[in-house]
Amino acid sequence: MQLAHRAEEPHLIADALRELGAWLNRTNRLTEAETMLRHSLSLAEMIDDQPKIISALNNLGNSLLNQNRIDEAQAVLQRGLQLAEQIGYYRAYVILAGNLGTLYAEKLGDWETAVRYFEQGAQIGREHDCRTALMGLLGEWGYQALFFDELEMAEQSFTDSLQIARENGHLVSVAV
Repeated sequence: MQLAHRAEEPHLIADALRELGAWLNRTNRLTEAETMLRHSLSLAEMIDDQPKIISALNNLGNSLLNQNRIDEAQAVLQRGLQLAEQIGYYRAYVILAGNLGTLYAEKLGDWETAVRYFEQGAQIGREHDCRTALMGLLGEWGYQALFFDELEMAEQSFTDSLQIARENGHLVSVAV
């Protein structure tokens, strides 16, 4: 952060804030994470960098989700998904669709809507060869399907995710 501020480069500052916010989120420092991510989003909007806006929205949505602020998380993630679709940022679309699918399955218990998001994300991921994002979405889809006793769907999702992981030599994902 100090180096980014010293450089007085808003693109670098927005990236550093986003990464710091994501790290704070992973270490369960959720209030601090939200602050950093909102600041990153504000800078990304100021410089009108659409991919940075989408990334900040995704991370902020996850932070809000971790705080169980479901309605806010849903709105933020949905905004990111719509923007990703508008500019053709397909990898981000797949990730955001997976996060929305997880939100609907895990937090709202709405399996039907969750499946629609997972299907949309998987379709875009396949059409635009977003292999690692697709791998993650499929893994999460399989995981959520287990909780809804959708065992065939879980098996297919896990199988497809595993195939992508093997093809890409992504050993951590193969193990998971």
